[in-house]
Amino acid sequence: MLSHGIGYSTERYGWDCKYRPALLLVGRKLSIHLRRDDPDGQQPELNNKALLKIMRNDVGFTHIALSAKNIDLSISFYKRYANMSVVHERLDKEIDKRVVWLSDRTRPFVLVLVQSENPMPILGPFAHLGIGCKDKSEVDRLCEQAKQEGILAKDATDSGYPVGYWAFINDPDGHILEVSYGQEIGLTIDKF
Repeated sequence: MLSHGIGYSTERYGWDCKYRPALLLVGRKLSIHLRRDDPDGQQPELNNKALLKIMRNDVGFTHIALSAKNIDLSISFYKRYANMSVVHERLDKEIDKRVVWLSDRTRPFVLVLVQSENPMPILGPFAHLGIGCKDKSEVDRLCEQAKQEGILAKDATDSGYPVGYWAFINDPDGHILEVSYGQEIGLTIDKF
């Protein structure tokens, strides 16, 4: 299993200790390891508050916003097909609309859903959101589930490197979600 480490300085994140945190992305799981500057030290546990402190620095691509007619249906869809859950919810008083943020908690990135009676524009027929799956069998399982629900837009296709094994699934508003395996985006980024 490949992992990608990202180091952070204690000064930058205001940690008053001799430990250097490092985020490790292993598959789809994000974990944190602390390295002590002196090799004989014990490695302490890093709790969720420390993780949140690291992830609080929102730099780079942070979100995409889509409109949704029935936000509860969309929350259910993205939970089942993208392992996402609500991390923020509010009634936006300026526009009088319900707004939710969904995250798979693997990086500081959210899918923002904003209530709308007539969602526009719709991501499709090719514009889409994409998620990586742990293996081909997960892609196949999600395709079978989508087929049973009548929302499979394009069955799984193996397009080889670098596109991988992928399929398209319609969310409740017709936005396209791509489920894939083998795109190796992390490895491609590391090459540059």
